[in-house]
Amino acid sequence: QRGISFLRRLLGEQPLCDAPWVKDWRDAHDIDFEKFIGADLVPKWNPFSGADGTKEYREAKDALVEMMTSTATNSLDKFATKCRNHTEEQQKNDIAGLLMALCQEPGLLAALEVDRKPPWRTKLNDWLPPTTEPPPTG
Repeated sequence: QRGISFLRRLLGEQPLCDAPWVKDWRDAHDIDFEKFIGADLVPKWNPFSGADGTKEYREAKDALVEMMTSTATNSLDKFATKCRNHTEEQQKNDIAGLLMALCQEPGLLAALEVDRKPPWRTKLNDWLPPTTEPPPTG
């Protein structure tokens, strides 16, 4: 564990943080690399997963992570369409899962976006307000 903390600290400090390969890796907005570098800035525990996690959260998280990795919103569109076809009660569970996933994944990563905004952030922000697929709440 001490080796991991040491490496994390070295990657975040000069001269290593200014190395071209580290800059290139950071500029690629690799989500796993960002989480590794910023692990001390965000909680390690995910309160929405594990034994208390829901199917709706897992499905929403999968759609979000796919969008964050690819910067295409197709996975979120599919999630929203599937949600719209559910009963009103299930739609509420789906929306709750999406809200939890938004808090956990892009929400926590916002703490690591000091001077750099990843390309998926704008795509997500553009997708949320105008989408017509998520169902209205009753």
